[in-house]
Amino acid sequence: MTHFDVEKVLNKRMKMSRLLFGISIGIAVIVGYFGFKVDAVYYLWAMYFVIMGALALPTINKCKSDMQDAKKQNLDSTFGKILDAFPEKEQEPNGNWIFFIDVEGKSEVEEFAVPVNPSLKENEIIRINHTKILKVPVSVEKIVKPNIQPAI
Repeated sequence: MTHFDVEKVLNKRMKMSRLLFGISIGIAVIVGYFGFKVDAVYYLWAMYFVIMGALALPTINKCKSDMQDAKKQNLDSTFGKILDAFPEKEQEPNGNWIFFIDVEGKSEVEEFAVPVNPSLKENEIIRINHTKILKVPVSVEKIVKPNIQPAI
């Protein structure tokens, strides 16, 4: 079983969303302040940047709730067969790996980005424990089915 640093991934995602929020609101304030003296059209641009910043708020809330669930070990798991596994960037085989998993009972294929290559191959059956909302992988387990011989 391979464990991953979930808090690091969630903190990185939350920082990027907070940065987007802060920059958008900052631009909106600047455009609104200087647009007051020029033309009322600038208020529309200021509102555009406020809306762009507001779009980051749900991601921040999702990261917070996933981080709380990860600390409490309140996780979901996905069980299925690996359809394809490849590195995110061909030049960096030690970076993130993308796994496409055929989940039993679902018609859709699930996609997970795992921070390391857990040396899994296609057509192996695995279980990925992940956070509930953003589906950040916490651990990957290879499921080995026992080889049972039929009795004669």
